[in-house]
Amino acid sequence: RDWSSDVCSSDLEQFLAAAVLKLEQQGKVRIDAPICVYVAGCPSDWKDVKVIHLLTHTSGLPSLKPSSSGQKGAGTLRDLLVAVNGTSLEFKPGSRFKYNALDEAMLHFAVDRVSGRPTKDYIETEIFHAQGMTDTEYPVFENLPTKVQKSYLQDGESWRVREPRFCEDNLCSTVRDLYRWERALTRGTVVSRDSLHEMFTPYRDGYGFGWKINKEFDRRVAVQNGRAEGASVSIRLYPDDDVYIILVADSNDVDSTQLTHDIGSILFGRDYPISTGVGTVTPR
Repeated sequence: RDWSSDVCSSDLEQFLAAAVLKLEQQGKVRIDAPICVYVAGCPSDWKDVKVIHLLTHTSGLPSLKPSSSGQKGAGTLRDLLVAVNGTSLEFKPGSRFKYNALDEAMLHFAVDRVSGRPTKDYIETEIFHAQGMTDTEYPVFENLPTKVQKSYLQDGESWRVREPRFCEDNLCSTVRDLYRWERALTRGTVVSRDSLHEMFTPYRDGYGFGWKINKEFDRRVAVQNGRAEGASVSIRLYPDDDVYIILVADSNDVDSTQLTHDIGSILFGRDYPISTGVGTVTPR
């Protein structure tokens, strides 16, 4: 993967966080332990960076910059250390929030090591397959999909159209699969209730483990928003109400974040303004 691509993923991070929490339940990881316990070759001056700091983007690790040469970034720890060129921590771990692709990279290295298999395999087997998410695929970093696409499945001599798949921040899925996932997650069939509480706890600037945790309409809400080429995705999860709003807009003219907020206001009987972020979309 090109870890220097500094885009704030939404869908991807929640699955990586769930993988870490599952490994914590198995006694293989402690989120309050230093990441250097789980990643061989970790620089000694990163000794105060804990797993929880990576999960909440409060690590203070040096930021990866996009490559000016246009070449793909390397996927090993050694190459990443070369990329940051011995830069020291930018701030004390836990003291502030700053999204950094290096946080995600370090978590991948940790999951690889403690699970004994590649992170992609672990997540697809232990999460996607376990929840029946047959149309969801964790990224293959050598071939990054970046836009909404339709998926077709050959059935004998005919073709039948499957549910449209979208690829956002390199994760390919469907609304149906994400809905199945969010229900399983909040009902405690993926990770324990205690782990779920950790995931939905705001640490810095309202950021939990892969989610932005807010309060709206007098209730708790976990939010993820993301954009890819020509599309936007917004997920609003009200964990205490068993309510999930998932919206994928195949248009740059649609503000999916504002729309999911408006849908929430309707569901909970609140007045809402006309979404100023919604433009005119040509019917298809």
